[in-house]
Amino acid sequence: MKTKHVIVMPYDPTWKDAFHVIKRELEKALLSSFVAIEHVGSTSVVGLPAKPVIDIDIIIKRVDFDDVKKRLENIGYRHEGDLGIKDREAFKYDDKDHLMKHHLYVCPEDSMEYKRHLAFRDYLRAHPKDRDRYGLLKMELAQKYLYDMDGYILGKTPFIESIYQKKTFKEDNMKHIPARQFEKVYLWSVLIPIMGFIAFMILALIFTIESLQVPPIVSWIFGTLSVILLITSWVIIFKYRRRMKGLYQEIFDEDFKLYTDGKTPYSIYWVIMDETTVIQSGHEVTFHSSGIHVGDDEIDWMDCLSFETKFYEDGWKASLSYQDRGRILTFAFWIDHLGIKIIEHFSKLTIIDDSLKKAEEEQLSYMQSEIVWGTNITLWIERIGFIAMVFITGVGGGILLGLYVISIELAIILSNVFIVPILLIVYPKRYKDYPNTCYLLNKKVIGYAKGRRVMMVPFETIESMSYDRKRLYLNLIERDDEGDPVILFIPRDDDLIERLKEHMEHYQIHITLIKL
Repeated sequence: MKTKHVIVMPYDPTWKDAFHVIKRELEKALLSSFVAIEHVGSTSVVGLPAKPVIDIDIIIKRVDFDDVKKRLENIGYRHEGDLGIKDREAFKYDDKDHLMKHHLYVCPEDSMEYKRHLAFRDYLRAHPKDRDRYGLLKMELAQKYLYDMDGYILGKTPFIESIYQKKTFKEDNMKHIPARQFEKVYLWSVLIPIMGFIAFMILALIFTIESLQVPPIVSWIFGTLSVILLITSWVIIFKYRRRMKGLYQEIFDEDFKLYTDGKTPYSIYWVIMDETTVIQSGHEVTFHSSGIHVGDDEIDWMDCLSFETKFYEDGWKASLSYQDRGRILTFAFWIDHLGIKIIEHFSKLTIIDDSLKKAEEEQLSYMQSEIVWGTNITLWIERIGFIAMVFITGVGGGILLGLYVISIELAIILSNVFIVPILLIVYPKRYKDYPNTCYLLNKKVIGYAKGRRVMMVPFETIESMSYDRKRLYLNLIERDDEGDPVILFIPRDDDLIERLKEHMEHYQIHITLIKL
């Protein structure tokens, strides 16, 4: 049996600082190639005894693994594979004496092992009694299995599994189900209690009719149940609101992963043509790392020459030109956001064209309704439902109060005196951060769209850029009538600046970017 010296120490506050030192070095190397860097394991839980080794999970988008692996290798880490644990890639290192000893893992966003790490850590942070029980067990096992690491690990396993089985651990499973499934579950989880609330409220009112001679307790029970259901729907909305904010980006990422697996066909109308003649057409393509399987042909990424937008007789299309046995052919399809991103990812070509601005104006108007506003039906139902629920709460609360205390009319007025301010105060805060913008970055332009308002600015017209907490400022080469530079600004989200820095580095766009 393989043995190691088992050392478990009381919690040391410097472990947190040691993690941040390592994290800063990783961030500098990875730039924006990661989603998050998480401190996990026992050293991440304040007050918990642990082995003096920092456990770190780097969370990435699955498609970025090769890039992340290369960047880690450049700073002295070497890939060891998943070591038998799916979606948890281990990395070892040598000669890092300036850093505390640590274990480094790279996990995709949907990795179950990463979710287990995070949930176990968060559970122990929130439950001091279980944390102390676990700490005592670790100290006892360290003494018992001083030179037997396998025995120490096996001794901890029953306790760890018992935590995984706890209801408080399982209750957040909804946060980890696939995005499309989450949307449906969330919608019905909110709508069913609301419909129950309305039904029970109506029954409570019906049972107050004297001619029915129903005991008052029956009306009271239905009224109470309606309030419980209303509170339940509120709890669900606020518990999962954060995931709803980024749901459509999450759906996009899921689709990207699905349609780049080399097996799943992507439904899109396409044609292959030479200069004048349509050679073949179809409604499905399959993207993989070496090319595109389309109809009876295979387009190799190495043969691709350019990727642009063109206006055909039936409208704008994305147009990929490639060599085929000495001929230049074109693979064209209706401009499709996901299809374009997949081709850009594999071919390393950015969609460019003098007509791009017009094409993207039309396409972004479509994308805004398709991605940001229109089909995000769940968010719109929630927004409308929020207003309805506030007033229903006021009216319903007034009715219940009026049944037993004062007149119904006066009770409804009094209830809404308290409810309307809630609507006016909470609604803007509740929804102001929902996605309402769309950005475009390619080799030639930076673009911004909100609703049907679209702005495209070529990089060649920009002298410098600066940004603060809310905006990205574009200082143009152009001057106004008084000789002052023209300055445009774009409202920014949390990720725009990092994406812009990476984009400028990739395409060698040499424009000064200053933080104000």
